[in-house]
Amino acid sequence: MFPLLEKCRGGAALLAALCAAGAACLAGCGGGGPETIDRVERVPAEERIAPPVMKTAERMGLIADRGFTWDLPEGWSRGPDSQMRLATFLIQSDPLAECAVSTLYGDGGGLEANVNRWRSQMGQPPLSAGEIAALPRWPVLGTDAVAVEASGPYASMGGGTIDDALLLGVVCPMEGRTFFVKMTGSRAALEAERERFKAFCLSLRPTGGLAP
Repeated sequence: MFPLLEKCRGGAALLAALCAAGAACLAGCGGGGPETIDRVERVPAEERIAPPVMKTAERMGLIADRGFTWDLPEGWSRGPDSQMRLATFLIQSDPLAECAVSTLYGDGGGLEANVNRWRSQMGQPPLSAGEIAALPRWPVLGTDAVAVEASGPYASMGGGTIDDALLLGVVCPMEGRTFFVKMTGSRAALEAERERFKAFCLSLRPTGGLAP
């Protein structure tokens, strides 16, 4: 009855059919476009490879084996154990004073860096290589240790602050590791502990992990 209308309907149907065929062809060929991941496989917990659990001390290269003995000076006592130290000693004459013993693999950053790091903690300028070479040497654990002394304001890792503080320390390079003894406290208290600190350092004897 309406031939023009019928003709239009037929053209629309043909166009729709062609579009559908083209879409099917593209879906079948993939067209080189992005692929969609529609499945994720879960690995059973017992088959997963977990990284080894390391303690803080191990991650920082600290050696867990204490490996030494000592003669405890009068007025000193053992402090609480710490993962970051081999031993801690408390000083009866000063509640803020402590003597920390630690060791690191290798050169621990180097003699110059460690000496100047301690000096910076006391607000002191760095020493030159020549000045560090002139520092006193003590026989500690069978080798020559560099003795360090610095004074000034000090803030401990525990949050305590000492306005007029003194730092006494030794840096002892050893084969494959570096040994440290660091004592901090008020200047008045540590001036009186100076000889006991040296005697303690000289009394250290290697055993186990620190033995040559």
